[in-house]
Amino acid sequence: MFNAKKVIFLITLITLAGCSDSDKKMLSVTSCSVDAVNDSGDLIVPIKVNSNLKLAGWAADSLSKQAPDTITINLVSSTGAVSKFVEGKLTVARPDVSKALDAPKLASVGFGFSAQLESLASGIYEIQILQNFPDRVLFCKSAKSVRID
Repeated sequence: MFNAKKVIFLITLITLAGCSDSDKKMLSVTSCSVDAVNDSGDLIVPIKVNSNLKLAGWAADSLSKQAPDTITINLVSSTGAVSKFVEGKLTVARPDVSKALDAPKLASVGFGFSAQLESLASGIYEIQILQNFPDRVLFCKSAKSVRID
């Protein structure tokens, strides 16, 4: 049976792998979380086009217990089109994550980003986080999505 989510995931990985440096490996992990979208914990959060989108959460490599140099947050449409939302550093204190991963050096792996959504068509967009390390990029899919009206 045709599974659209798996096809979109594979297309996204191929697209993202093509965008990364040839010496970096693209790995799929679950060591991230978008905790809130516009201060909501809902799985799908509605938002108007050309309005502000605020995301809060954390990202870390739970296996190596390292924080990425930067993260890139993408919005992925139901057709698999990838739109870069924001790129930045992790600067928010997250002692809960550090404790849960038993890694004191991961005390500041939180993020809080806000930017205006422009030029995106109406629809539901998955939120994806790329953790950028010098030698690899870790791919992490959030459970949260936004619905642009």
